[in-house]
Amino acid sequence: MHRCTNAANHVSISTARGFSSFILRATKANSLKPTTVDLHVDGITDICTKEQDINFVFTGFSVMGTVLSKGHLLGPSGVEVSLRKAGEDDVLQSVLTQAGGQ
Repeated sequence: MHRCTNAANHVSISTARGFSSFILRATKANSLKPTTVDLHVDGITDICTKEQDINFVFTGFSVMGTVLSKGHLLGPSGVEVSLRKAGEDDVLQSVLTQAGGQ
């Protein structure tokens, strides 16, 4: 078991010595770069054994929530929720609520 860490996160990599790829996947509307890091774990000079960082850039933004109807536990579907810059009318992104107001 090898542990690669940085200041905020750590990932444990369970692998035999040799070559492997570490694949990063982001959620919808987010991205990670690079998406693949090739590792050569030799137990001596590899970045995990030397406790060096595997750096990647996370880019993303998400908003989660529920539209509720007053007096009801669930909200309506089909309500448009839009994201705009403060003071501007241009819509950056919009979605329709699903069942229950999600």
